[in-house]
Amino acid sequence: MYDWGQEQPQPPSDGGGELSEKILPGEVFKQPVVGHGREQPLAQQGEKHGLFRNYWSGRYIPASVGLSGCVLETHLTTNRPGKAKTHATEPLYSGLRIPSLSIMPLNPEQILVPFAPAALPPGPWLVFAPHADDETFGMGGSLLKASKQGVETHVIVLTDGALGGERDDLVQIRRQEAEAAAQLLGLTSLECWSEPDRGLEQSAGLSNRIAEAIIRLAPASVFFPGPMEIHPDHRAAGFAVWEGLQQVYQQSRIRPLAIAYEISVQNPINFCIDITGEKAGKEAVMAVYASQNSENNYPELVIALNKTRTLSLAPTVEYAEGFFQFSEKDLGIPLREMTHHMINLYQ
Repeated sequence: MYDWGQEQPQPPSDGGGELSEKILPGEVFKQPVVGHGREQPLAQQGEKHGLFRNYWSGRYIPASVGLSGCVLETHLTTNRPGKAKTHATEPLYSGLRIPSLSIMPLNPEQILVPFAPAALPPGPWLVFAPHADDETFGMGGSLLKASKQGVETHVIVLTDGALGGERDDLVQIRRQEAEAAAQLLGLTSLECWSEPDRGLEQSAGLSNRIAEAIIRLAPASVFFPGPMEIHPDHRAAGFAVWEGLQQVYQQSRIRPLAIAYEISVQNPINFCIDITGEKAGKEAVMAVYASQNSENNYPELVIALNKTRTLSLAPTVEYAEGFFQFSEKDLGIPLREMTHHMINLYQ
């Protein structure tokens, strides 16, 4: 097995200079493949100037690896020249720039989806839900699993949900449904902020309020909707939480993980959580949201999404929820720009 404290091979005399501020030519990187219980080589310097070769795909990757200072795969970083180290809490998919499809083949599947479920992110958790029900539809199984494992879980519902139906008392009904769901999910706390439904994009000061909540609750992991969601409030919530996290990183010492979750459609993901054992419990919580289930067959669609997320997993994993964990350096750019980096993985 590889010794992470061992010095890395030094750059060859004709290596062609430094490829980034944290990665040198000639270095050989290895890391555990998440969930597989063994170490495998990840990438090494190619014979062409400024390229890395990926062992799994055999493809050469341009060395302009971008903001996270890493090459392609999760959990890879370097602290100083000549040393390589893995960080289980810092998956770094971002920043890869692909100049032209004529230079290299497309990324293989293992770059785009996980092939084994991951352990739960560290707690406490703080989940931002655009509407009452999104926390359950999106990651209700993971919330149930976290509660079983003693992880503190906090949910903040951002909007009043007034446009989710025709009833005059819908705001009150949806708040009552959220409170009932919170009991079933075993949440530590629930807050409902009453921002205007379908108006999150215009909510002045929302990112500031989000930053204040993060500092107040001091979570280890912060969850927000992925940037490829269809509903504008879902995407607006993601942008607002991203900006709030940027403020937190600038103004305080806490450094919660930034994690996007799926609600209604597939988003780019780099880890998933096995919720096979929580599927029945998740269905029970989804049933609480009767006001929304009468509008559409949401539970059926959500379970279909959870089933689809097992495509790359072992047959024993029957249902899973997908997530994308960002690095601290990813938060140095706007989420809109970060989204383009994520999309580039498919190109």
